[in-house]
Amino acid sequence: YFFIYLGEVLGLQPNQVASAIFFLFLSLSYFSFNLALRLLAPSINVATRQAGGVLYAVNNITLGIFGYSWGYTHHFIIYVFFPLLMALPLRLLIDRDAPARLAVLTGLVFIFSMPAYNNLAWLFTVFILWAFMIGLFILFNRGMLPGRVVARRVAGVSLFVIPISAII
Repeated sequence: YFFIYLGEVLGLQPNQVASAIFFLFLSLSYFSFNLALRLLAPSINVATRQAGGVLYAVNNITLGIFGYSWGYTHHFIIYVFFPLLMALPLRLLIDRDAPARLAVLTGLVFIFSMPAYNNLAWLFTVFILWAFMIGLFILFNRGMLPGRVVARRVAGVSLFVIPISAII
């Protein structure tokens, strides 16, 4: 609601504020997904990362959020931070020599995504996917399969499952 208030203070019309919020939501979702892929699977080429970002940012869920009959609610802000909420902790697990700034960035992402946590369905989804990804990490690093390279690829592929499942 801060952005709506800020738009009113700046003298913007309600439709301009709504357009700005929609633009911010889509662009931040795109950049969040793109950064998550860059963290987990740096070998993925730029075109594939961009395609994944577009699929994540523009799909039925995103368009449904803004076409919803109740209007915009702060619960959906988790959608913007969801890829980073998955990628940052996993990257800290995968890379034992991860720079300290990743831990700080993880904390900042948690702080900025806090307004959405009173939507318990999303919170449980985050925890279930964390458990799944950590389980994959443990499975691939036990010596049964080649370690970090496979874990990063699986993590990257699992991030592609999110926007594809949203389209279906």
